[in-house]
Amino acid sequence: MDSEAVCLLLYGEWVEENVLEPVAHRQYVFTVRQLLRPIFARHRQWLGELCRIAARLLLGAYARALPGTRPRKPPNDRRMRSSP
Repeated sequence: MDSEAVCLLLYGEWVEENVLEPVAHRQYVFTVRQLLRPIFARHRQWLGELCRIAARLLLGAYARALPGTRPRKPPNDRRMRSSP
């Protein structure tokens, strides 16, 4: 493991111990670069696909971190969905 990876792991441990509250949930915020926002504004379905890809990557990260477990999915709330 290179020194950058070690520093990243140590920082993650520090954040977990000193910043984050011990709760059973997390909120992740994904952003789109300003340069790409007009493209997604014209092709809204692409934004949905981008969100699905991000969710899939996050689930994969959880699976690698804790084999045999999955984070709970939020309840299916129609108010959270965007209209086509």
